[in-house]
Amino acid sequence: MKISKPKIIPVLLLLTVFATAQAADDGARAYWKTMEDTNFLSFQKLEFNADASDSQFDPSFGIYPNSETDMDIFVLMYGRQMNLFGRSAMFSASIYGGDISSEIGIDNPFDSTSIRSRQTASGFGDPSLGLTVNLHGAPNIANFYDMANYEPKWTVDVSGLITIPVGEYEDDSAVNLGQNRWWGRIALPVVYYLGSYAPLYRTSIEVTPSVLVFAENDDFLGQEMENDPLFQLEAHLTHDITRTLFGSIDFMWRKGFDTELDGDDVGDELELKTLGFTVDYMINDNATVRFSYHSNFIDDDDLDADMMRFQFNYGWNPLVENVKQLEHH
Repeated sequence: MKISKPKIIPVLLLLTVFATAQAADDGARAYWKTMEDTNFLSFQKLEFNADASDSQFDPSFGIYPNSETDMDIFVLMYGRQMNLFGRSAMFSASIYGGDISSEIGIDNPFDSTSIRSRQTASGFGDPSLGLTVNLHGAPNIANFYDMANYEPKWTVDVSGLITIPVGEYEDDSAVNLGQNRWWGRIALPVVYYLGSYAPLYRTSIEVTPSVLVFAENDDFLGQEMENDPLFQLEAHLTHDITRTLFGSIDFMWRKGFDTELDGDDVGDELELKTLGFTVDYMINDNATVRFSYHSNFIDDDDLDADMMRFQFNYGWNPLVENVKQLEHH
């Protein structure tokens, strides 16, 4: 039986993108499945801007009271789809780096003015390792036959991420790419597919609740910094516009992350809501490009933040590549 390429090849390019300290979201269609032994490379360029006027405090995002922060970040990720004890699974490893510049206002104790202090950082941040395992709805896809007959209705995964604190960190600076601490995330992504799974007809509702947990930073400007967990809810409504283009409406809600310095509370609990969109275009059988824009314009008057993401993805599967070579002979 001959399997048509439109059913197989495009599905190989449903690339998984895991969170980083700066990106903090997975992105649309991150938890769609493909054939085992498929490899992915993803390069992201993120531009993040935040103007905070009140007492938010989150050094991982460069959010300080009375501050303006600009980030120019790149993320390079490798991922591999695999069979883990009969379940569909994805392993990933990511590195990131770039430049951060933050102008922070410090209240003058002698009058009502504030002193502006600009701090910068550049180099590499903390690398991360991720693993996602399907719990329901997506058995391992071992070959072309499995791929041709894959018609998911809804899927549930468990996803874990851990970062390794080896990035560049200056203990006398409030602005750093490295975190000087371990942190991790556990997520339970749920994807519900509406209608047919065939290209051009695919629509999905995706909801990912997660929690981020942080170890202590024992030297933040000479003080010990501790943070409560950060709870997140990420959601996407995606739809195929053409066979090679899909779009998504994106939503993110974050709450928590109370900060203590040497046991004293600093700033307010974070509660951020962002809304945005994503467009993803398939260049050919192996490559896609993606653009996303997100902003927290919904209801927070004390923080004006937005993020743009440019992304290039490349995927390949040895079995598929061999079949493509045979087709040329």
